Amino acid sequence: GKTTLFNALTGLRARVGNYAGVTVERKEGALTGADALHPVTILDLPGTYSLSPQSPDEQIARDILFQRVADVPAPDLVVIVADASNLQRNLYFATQVIELGHPTLLVLNMIDVAREQGHEIDSEALSKALGVPVIPMVASEGEGLDVLRQTLRIQAKTPGTRHVIPREFNELPEAFGREAQAIETALESHFPHRSRLAAAEALLLLSDERALSPDGSTGGPRYPETLIQQVQSARQRLEAAGVDWRSAAIEARYARLFAIEQHVTRGGRTQALDP
Repeated sequence: GKTTLFNALTGLRARVGNYAGVTVERKEGALTGADALHPVTILDLPGTYSLSPQSPDEQIARDILFQRVADVPAPDLVVIVADASNLQRNLYFATQVIELGHPTLLVLNMIDVAREQGHEIDSEALSKALGVPVIPMVASEGEGLDVLRQTLRIQAKTPGTRHVIPREFNELPEAFGREAQAIETALESHFPHRSRLAAAEALLLLSDERALSPDGSTGGPRYPETLIQQVQSARQRLEAAGVDWRSAAIEARYARLFAIEQHVTRGGRTQALDP
């Protein structure tokens, strides 16, 4: 539904090229109906299910969100298009992005398919649980499109006015959390211009086996040797403590997402969610 939504917002008038130095397609277009004094450019990022890339396309999406692509400015708003009929899997990526601290909006697409499957999602409850606006939508039918378009217009007129406090969506084992905090501090020292993103990047460095590999193909950072050694030492300490550094953060996030899904979906158990 992401491409359908992009086409509907831009009226099929998109500019298509490649990102510098790679063959990944770059597609962007102007929001139709935007105020002439406040134009909106929509950049259609490659689809992905997490911030741990499995392909060059997904790596580009991650690097842009981490502000690592030189010719792409920090976004004024990130619009996440999620499949309402596969909520938990899509919320994994959504919560990772929310944790980055960018102003974020969740489009809950294919809400009709979810209903057909017997899942009635409470979008207001989901918005409260995530801490971001949620717009139910059926992109193929244009349902919810006007609401999204108006939201984008308002955002264009008042960019940067919303103070975002990144939320966290996992309760990590104490040892893992302690090591992640130390790596976060080191990242803030090495890359002070990306301090807001350091907490999320620390989790990825600690838990993703491939995260330390230099990704010069997209202009990503080549981590200092001292930081690489710190991460490797942290993993060794976690293994000695019986903590699986590969799965600890993933399992903690899915546990939280399961609770959210049960809370916001009809038929799930009723429980209070602490934001």
